[in-house]
Amino acid sequence: MPEQGMKEGRYTDILHVRTNLTSVTGDLMARTMTVDVGDELREFIDSLVKAGDYRTQSEVMRDALRLLREKQAESRLQALRDLLAEGISSGDAKPWNKDAFLMKVKARAANERD
Repeated sequence: MPEQGMKEGRYTDILHVRTNLTSVTGDLMARTMTVDVGDELREFIDSLVKAGDYRTQSEVMRDALRLLREKQAESRLQALRDLLAEGISSGDAKPWNKDAFLMKVKARAANERD
């Protein structure tokens, strides 16, 4: 079932997602975004609303995007954990000399140019 303002027919796979923005003065402003989700996802979204899990299609989209954002954040956190574990398992730290390191980098760059 399309949200208010949507027409039945050819464009039933397009959703209008309303987001709330806060203006500089602190007032809430609504902004509408049109999203083409395709027939399969449209039917899934409609079934969630019809089942009473969500009140509107926009609510489904907001929840889905929030979950996606959380999943991406967790993926980035896991990547950092993996790098930390790799660093810990690589053994004790060795002394590092900035000047010696820069000399090696410059020498390597000079060799690659030749």
